[in-house]
Amino acid sequence: MWREIREMKSDIQQIGSLRSDVNKVIDDVSKAKEDTESIKKENRQLKKKIGELEDKIDVIENENKQNNIVINADNGLDIRVSDRQKEFEEKVSTLFKDKLKIREDIKVDKAFPNKDRSCMIVKLTNARDKSLIISAAMALSDPAIYISSDYSYKVRQTRKKLIMHMIKARDNGHNAKLKFDKLLIDRKIYSLDELENGDYD
Repeated sequence: MWREIREMKSDIQQIGSLRSDVNKVIDDVSKAKEDTESIKKENRQLKKKIGELEDKIDVIENENKQNNIVINADNGLDIRVSDRQKEFEEKVSTLFKDKLKIREDIKVDKAFPNKDRSCMIVKLTNARDKSLIISAAMALSDPAIYISSDYSYKVRQTRKKLIMHMIKARDNGHNAKLKFDKLLIDRKIYSLDELENGDYD
């Protein structure tokens, strides 16, 4: 009988030890779960912060490009690898005078080809000259000469998607045109998110 009691006591001690081990494992799991939730929360906060910083960088980039224009390379500019900065500026000035028929003196701050030399980036000194050039290019209606405003990569990607919505709106009889990174449809401004999440009025 005493032997059985001793065995029972030993079993109880083992159970107590196992219970203690189980409780430790449960505590460790709970702590790991809390750590995981904390890491997930930190990741969400970091993603939000990165998104905010990217938006600020995009705003700054577009502000720096506000007087820039992009000229396509299918208009006789002849963008060669050997060209120097001064030669690019001279070619652009010639284009403004000879093809766009602009008689006013356009001040070009800098002109250079993009990475794949498919177009020329032109930095102008003021918004008035930019407006004059774009208006003259539109009035010319020459498909070989396409001049547009220069935008950040993010805005360019947004505008590409907006063009599809603009075409759809026009096909449906609406007056639609691009307005920076938004679409103006029948005098109402829509963001890309609004257009992708539902039809316009």
